[in-house]
Amino acid sequence: MSPAELANSKIGKGIRVEVYSYHFKELHRLGVLVQGDRSPAENQSVTRYHLSAHLPQHLVDAAALKAIAGVLESVAEPLKTWIDKPFLDEIDQFVSAAGHRA
Repeated sequence: MSPAELANSKIGKGIRVEVYSYHFKELHRLGVLVQGDRSPAENQSVTRYHLSAHLPQHLVDAAALKAIAGVLESVAEPLKTWIDKPFLDEIDQFVSAAGHRA
């Protein structure tokens, strides 16, 4: 998928395509995403990306846990109390074990 396709998807609404474009390029630079073929779309060249086939599962898991931890940091305190605290602690432990601070 391309950054524009993500921005226009149901899960990408509300975030500018430039934000996705920056992150896609960074993930490509780190070897997480592979740049696919460019295809013309509405007089612009669209670059699509896909996950690297040689990406180890533990790195995918660590990245997902880090993303979850980042989202949970921004969750309002009343929602945090609604989410089971041991669940949040467990996520924090997984993220820490993966080498990241939650």
